[in-house]
Amino acid sequence: MTRINRIIATLSCALIFASCSGEKTETYTIVPHVTDRGRIMNLIQGTERVLERKIAAKGLENITVRSVPTGMTGALTVTTPDGEARKVIKSILTTPFTFDVRLLKPGMMTGSLASLDRWEPPALTGSSIVWVQGKAERSTGAASVEISFTPTGTTILQKLFKEHVGEDLGLFVKDILVSKLTIKDPTIGSSLVIQGVPSPKVAEIFADDVNVGLFTTLVPHH
Repeated sequence: MTRINRIIATLSCALIFASCSGEKTETYTIVPHVTDRGRIMNLIQGTERVLERKIAAKGLENITVRSVPTGMTGALTVTTPDGEARKVIKSILTTPFTFDVRLLKPGMMTGSLASLDRWEPPALTGSSIVWVQGKAERSTGAASVEISFTPTGTTILQKLFKEHVGEDLGLFVKDILVSKLTIKDPTIGSSLVIQGVPSPKVAEIFADDVNVGLFTTLVPHH
């Protein structure tokens, strides 16, 4: 290889590296799976909040996230500084979201409850959920989360509560136990209320994560 050819090859490699690792903005359409306009706006704004929190949790910097409504959908733009950051963002956006409700197996009260083998197969999944709402009592400031279920989900939930009083119910997000409660009353309506949430902010974050995870699809622009 001549000296000139070596210089050209070196410059080509440098240009390829720069194009792969330089700043880049990618755009996605946020497609909500709800029809209520208020919830659509919540999902569009929530998508931005959820992604920003996940980016912060990964320790990433110099990433800009912005979502704007575009009628019944939204536009999400993500600006990343380099190729490594884009790999992490892609992993965040493509990791499947799962939510399910499980009963604790008999005799499993002691030891770590984090392991899935201590729990029965899912009794309810995300397909049975209508919406998740973070709440706070004005008088006391006590925070809670209300999970509303579909008619089919409500029937299953009511059967669970009727037949398993005194047993423990676990809520799992991406196969991670996020909340455990003991069934104390055999009757329940169409929603499940989780009491004792540390703060209204935590309740809001939980609701954001579940709603965005269950009720939005991100479609990349090519």
